[in-house]
Amino acid sequence: MDPRVPASPEPRSPASRARFDADVTGIASLAEPTRRALYLYVQAQASAVSRDEAAAGVGVPRHVAKFHLDKLVGDGLLEAEYRRRSGRQGPGAGRPAKLYRRAARELAVTLPDRRYALAGQLMARAITESGSDGRAVAEALGGAARDRGRWLGDEARRRAGARAFGRAGVTPSDIDCCQLYDAFTSMVLLTLEGLGFCAKGDGGGFVADGRLRVGGGLPTNTDGGGLSACHPGMRGMFLLVEAVRQLRGEAGARQVDDAELCCVNGTGGWFSSASTAILGVD
Repeated sequence: MDPRVPASPEPRSPASRARFDADVTGIASLAEPTRRALYLYVQAQASAVSRDEAAAGVGVPRHVAKFHLDKLVGDGLLEAEYRRRSGRQGPGAGRPAKLYRRAARELAVTLPDRRYALAGQLMARAITESGSDGRAVAEALGGAARDRGRWLGDEARRRAGARAFGRAGVTPSDIDCCQLYDAFTSMVLLTLEGLGFCAKGDGGGFVADGRLRVGGGLPTNTDGGGLSACHPGMRGMFLLVEAVRQLRGEAGARQVDDAELCCVNGTGGWFSSASTAILGVD
């Protein structure tokens, strides 16, 4: 990985999904008018406030304030603490009071997902490089974005391949044939490298001796690929069809001998997403 390129956030993991769900729940909690008014009152105070103070500040009964304040704590927007307060008199004056303050955690939800921090990192890199080599900031920003895009594509293929091979319990050396989305000629080489069939940068040499032909070491896109077979806009479906035909022995003149495992990979977006499947004969 280029050390100048900021690390990419992981795809939404269970933990990331849980944070997203918690943020959505917290923000949705403010849709209730009384709850929203109590939150705004508490977060505007310089120190933690009691239920009585919040109720008086918003003009609602104490029991209503108690319900909504505790709901805000449960949703992660407020934090509660217990503390004895000076100046209290009467029954129960010695007991700690429950006080509320704004939670330290930030909540943010953007739909679709926006990576503003990433945009800032790329801009910071562009400004730094512009200052050191004299290029216009716009030119440096374009270079930073391209580097980032290449890295995202490499990571997408690497992660998709690693998961697919790991779940199938096989390695690239076990594969009998491949069906790879070939939107551009270079995509086949980049995909072979990303999936681990050869090292990064070695794709050209890996295929130079006819390895991808039927009868070669790794027959690939045996239906002719997107250019020779078809590209109706959903090419990935035909990759799966050809893989099944090969594994069933139904490919006719292009049949790969003794095909038992086929690797299928589709690349999407600006080459920044990938999906890999390993199909086999039981």
